[in-house]
Amino acid sequence: MNGLATLDDPRGLIQQIAFLCNDEKRFRNLLMTVEPDKRHLAYESLRPHIRNFVPKPLDEYIIEARQEAERLQLPEFDQATNEVREWGTKAVQDAANRAVLREVRRAEAKGNMELVCGRCTLAETFFAANKQEAIEMAKGGGWTQYWLNDKIRALCPKCSTQ
Repeated sequence: MNGLATLDDPRGLIQQIAFLCNDEKRFRNLLMTVEPDKRHLAYESLRPHIRNFVPKPLDEYIIEARQEAERLQLPEFDQATNEVREWGTKAVQDAANRAVLREVRRAEAKGNMELVCGRCTLAETFFAANKQEAIEMAKGGGWTQYWLNDKIRALCPKCSTQ
């Protein structure tokens, strides 16, 4: 079968979608189509597979998208009220500022730990106040570790159970 992988093979599909994002504008536009609460997950899933450029932090893409929306004066959809509002309303600007601030705080967490599965190459980043807290979050999420050639390697929850 030619074309994109199916949802039965999400890793292959993620890699193919990342391959299609051959510049930062396409990558940013793709990220902005994702629901805001899932955007960080999409970014972290796609980022390791981007090959044509080094992705910027997610908050920079959010800021760029906000600036473009402001320049084009695009309307904003308010999920809380299911209403479309004209750009520039205080509530819309406040929501955008909160989203950017949340991503900045996440990026500034001192205990960031990125794990890449040694079998399937799934990557996940854990944001915490310190490294020990990040390790506990990873363990709680089902990640395990094993030794290979005197180095510790990580296994994602799916590969850990196989």
